[in-house]
Amino acid sequence: MRSKSFSLASHLTFHIMPNELFEKYADFKETSLIKRRFKHHDMQTIIEHLPFEKEVAGASFESRELYKIKIGSGKTTVLLCEKQLRKT
Repeated sequence: MRSKSFSLASHLTFHIMPNELFEKYADFKETSLIKRRFKHHDMQTIIEHLPFEKEVAGASFESRELYKIKIGSGKTTVLLCEKQLRKT
């Protein structure tokens, strides 16, 4: 099996075989999130401490900040979007 190489930042490059991902999980797990569900302010604290390029890209309809985080470089752009639906 070939290893997959990916870069999280210009100074960090990882070479991980697909079967090693479960073994490496503890290295990348965010330990401050202990509950299954978490609030916007919990993520905001984590985002503020990320060692990546980040900026406020807008606001939600509830006036919460939406962030754009840039990780790595290369010719392929990947968009990851998280949305949460709530009953009112």
